Amino acid sequence: MKGKEKLSRLKEDDGPFTYVYLAVTAIPGMKYPDNIGETVPVHSFTERNAEAFLTPNWDMYCAHMDRSNAIAILLLTAFHGQRRFAWLSQYWDFLVFKFLGIEVGFVRNLKRETARIRKQRHKEQKSPGCYLVYRAEGALVEPPDLSVARRAGNIGFGIDNIRRDPYRKIHKPALHATVTALSMAIANSNGSPHTDFIGDVIYLKGKEDLTFYCRIMEMGSLSATISSKSAIDHLESAKEYIPAMLDDNSIETAISLFVQPQNKGNGNLRSFIAAWSALELIVNRLSKTTGPKWCELLSTGSIPVWDKDLKNVLPPNYRLRDRFFAVACVLNQSTAVADADVFVRANDKRSDFYHRMGVKEEALPTNDVQMLFRKYLRLSLSYQPNLPTTSRN
Repeated sequence: MKGKEKLSRLKEDDGPFTYVYLAVTAIPGMKYPDNIGETVPVHSFTERNAEAFLTPNWDMYCAHMDRSNAIAILLLTAFHGQRRFAWLSQYWDFLVFKFLGIEVGFVRNLKRETARIRKQRHKEQKSPGCYLVYRAEGALVEPPDLSVARRAGNIGFGIDNIRRDPYRKIHKPALHATVTALSMAIANSNGSPHTDFIGDVIYLKGKEDLTFYCRIMEMGSLSATISSKSAIDHLESAKEYIPAMLDDNSIETAISLFVQPQNKGNGNLRSFIAAWSALELIVNRLSKTTGPKWCELLSTGSIPVWDKDLKNVLPPNYRLRDRFFAVACVLNQSTAVADADVFVRANDKRSDFYHRMGVKEEALPTNDVQMLFRKYLRLSLSYQPNLPTTSRN
């Protein structure tokens, strides 16, 4: 094989390498404000060397995901990619690879595949809102395995050269807290509180603008929803939620459950299961922290009418709906009955689905459960036991 046909091996001398973690989430319920620039800061995570910001320009950040997915296709097809005209494309690739070399052929096909993936992304993913970008850069957690890595110009590529889990573990709490905070901030407006995870990617940066793609990430899609008037109106409250969530490790699992299923591949059943599990975790946690105040309310009789007399029932023997009712009475008694009605209906449909198959998957009240989770997560973050219940909202 001629020298010009070979792809160069990636070496340690191409470093030192730093990693970049990049995640993009659509926030359809926020309309990006006019005449304010290309980005609006949301929060800075100095201990993670990361930042979160809103932008209308998702192409700039999704470009790395497009290229990463394009490289995956090339690796699976011996650098040829998806052929539009099988025989003609095969013949043309043969000429390019034979006379111009593998590197030229790879770069040519990479551009074509990246453009095709970007076009498909635009076709499938449309949102009237803006996009949240979470970006972090720092020193590698572990040294990369470059034994099977190659490069073409300033693009490096390989399979499983680093492990994703250590990096995702670092940034998942901050990313999920930010997404959930924005969702909660929109929930009190006329905008949709739903968020749509587009995808994330981890890539390495080396010398002379070298970008090394060592992992292929999956992508989701966006859904059409109603946008509220401006993102700016929600940012201040969202910025207050983020540190509070990160300071409370006990709710990290609940937030992760709530956020993770929000992408293209999940139907209503999976979204409902995740939302319900997250809500149960929040309710069980809050039933402990609000326990003393609930006992005080119960002893004075200053609670709404409930379908069961709880005065002679020990809290460990409460049904799940009883625990929710107790939490709701402490955190926001003015809406406790209405919220409990929503919770009970959702719980009944859940039981009908699991135990009797009496409810169809599409009839599961996922939106109601998500609404309750956002509300009671927000209330839990601001709960102060010494305040009277009537002062909370």
